[in-house]
Amino acid sequence: MNFCLRVAILFLTCAGPLFLYAEEPIKGKVLNQTTGHPAAGDQVMLLGEGIKEEARTTTDSEGSFVLPATSNQSHYVIRVLHQGVAYDQAVRNPAQLQIRLFDAVAKIPGLKGKMGIAQVGSDGKTVTVREMYSVTNASTPPVTQASSHNFEITLPGQAILDSVELRGPSDPSFEKFPASPVQGHNGQYTVDFPIRPGDTLFKFAYHMPYQDAVTLHVRVPYPIEKFAVAHPASLSFKSSKPSGFMNAGIVNGLAIEQATAKLVTGELPAFQISGVGVTEPGTPAVSAAPAPVAHQTRETPKPVSPPAAPSRQEIWIMLPGITIMAMLIVGMVLRTRRRARAAQGQQ
Repeated sequence: MNFCLRVAILFLTCAGPLFLYAEEPIKGKVLNQTTGHPAAGDQVMLLGEGIKEEARTTTDSEGSFVLPATSNQSHYVIRVLHQGVAYDQAVRNPAQLQIRLFDAVAKIPGLKGKMGIAQVGSDGKTVTVREMYSVTNASTPPVTQASSHNFEITLPGQAILDSVELRGPSDPSFEKFPASPVQGHNGQYTVDFPIRPGDTLFKFAYHMPYQDAVTLHVRVPYPIEKFAVAHPASLSFKSSKPSGFMNAGIVNGLAIEQATAKLVTGELPAFQISGVGVTEPGTPAVSAAPAPVAHQTRETPKPVSPPAAPSRQEIWIMLPGITIMAMLIVGMVLRTRRRARAAQGQQ
């Protein structure tokens, strides 16, 4: 009996730290970057695999929170809800968990994008279009634009929306999002995705019937500093306004038609595509799918003189497909890391 007792005591002594670790809670602090003060009274959720909520609490007056967790904390995501906007952060180091968020506003004056591109291709029966944009939120003090109409999509007649994908400043990858059809306006959709401080990447794809030629009308969601149409060199491009675009050359078999406006706003000059030409190998194809279901949650360019021919570097910046998105993502990640280091240095 004494021997058994000693074994039991030894087991509990050794296993005790394991049980304590398994039940060790996740602690953290939430800071409002708009005000510079702790975020008090915000809902905090613990999300497990499959984004399943496992626990919920509220931040105290110091912005602190405590959530129960198991030892497998690497699979957890902390979500903080602030003024209707969700801020997610993976649990990597529970001992130093800090979450930064921003106040929400309906509209940020002067919001614009650095670049946009429409990539067009056709197999002779169907024309496919992929529009991609980078939208920069450089608000001071930093705030999040939260509106169900943050991103608006206008499709040409007979076009079918295939997919919508977005990536926020701190998101690890693109995610597909549903688009809500605008009642009474055929071909118009809105996407409810918050525009947080930093760079938000927005892309969508659509297709439409094609026979010999098609005229496309592209409307940018926000003013864009640089915009281009990319198409296989075998396709012919003709703008309804000759001074609206200038040919920037051919890169990797794709012709680059650069908009001449210094800042593209509203609807670009219509352009006609004719002939047959598919996107270059290696560029992801657009898969035809039903239009996304609705997501329930809470200017015309001024005539300007054509600019000088773009440099080789500018041509590469306007490359379509994977190249342009990779460049945008790398730049976004580097800027996010610099801001994070700067914020840590101020603490």
